Amino acid sequence: FVLGIALEDAGERERALAVLSAAHERRPGDRDVLLTLATLTLRAGRLEDAAVHARALVAAFPDDPEARALLARLEGETAP
Repeated sequence: FVLGIALEDAGERERALAVLSAAHERRPGDRDVLLTLATLTLRAGRLEDAAVHARALVAAFPDDPEARALLARLEGETAP
């Protein structure tokens, strides 16, 4: 997880996303991993993928205001 953040900070977004995806596979219930994965996927311009991650985040943490805000933002951007 921390490596993914460090890679993003170093400008290596694709590697960061790969590391975070692997971390999510190992720890699918980890809020921070999923939130970071959704956020970085959004920054990469992959709106549909980011929305999938955000929906999973809200499903796992329905009372999390940060997760709900991210999903609302993404649903607004990906609406037909």
